[in-house]
Amino acid sequence: MKKHLHIKTIMLVLVIIFSFPIHALGQINWDKFENNPVIESAPWSRAASFPVVIFEDDVFKMWFCGKDTMSNKCGIAYAESMDGINWIIDDKPVIYPGNPGEWDLHRYPGSIIRVNDTLKMWFIGSEDNGLTFAIGYAYYSEDSAKWILNPVPVLEKGGPGSWDDAFVNGPSVIYDGQTYHMWYFGWEGGSFSNPALVGYASSQDG
Repeated sequence: MKKHLHIKTIMLVLVIIFSFPIHALGQINWDKFENNPVIESAPWSRAASFPVVIFEDDVFKMWFCGKDTMSNKCGIAYAESMDGINWIIDDKPVIYPGNPGEWDLHRYPGSIIRVNDTLKMWFIGSEDNGLTFAIGYAYYSEDSAKWILNPVPVLEKGGPGSWDDAFVNGPSVIYDGQTYHMWYFGWEGGSFSNPALVGYASSQDG
């Protein structure tokens, strides 16, 4: 019994050792698709940027920023694909731009995860199209078939003199079953000569 257990342990170690280089190479060697771009814009927008993709139920699901052709404000578009290359894009934004004077006049997708049966999004809001940013939260309501947005940011820039006192941006969130963990980048001082740095935040309710 002990001999068999010892052999199984050795085999498991060998599998881990020989699998690691393959996984590492799979993350660093990329071939650009020859027919890029796969999305140029949504039907209502003039551009596509900030893509966030999840894969579930054998479908690639993408949310991306589209700039409205009339107002030039950023809203969030949605598209689906069976192969990650050919996309079907919704005719209208799934999250419209905000209203003038609001902290999230422009809205960009940031991080999307499913917790139980609920899609949750931490998005990026800007009142001035890029000079300031904060991080907001939204969830998809199956009952109303739309995204419900929290009216105020869930993570804002730091106080004067802090490393992220200009803005916070680029949230990436995971949930371990008890705690939401977010990594984001911040920027100090309103000068592009200052570096962007990565910070961490945690939450019990997201």
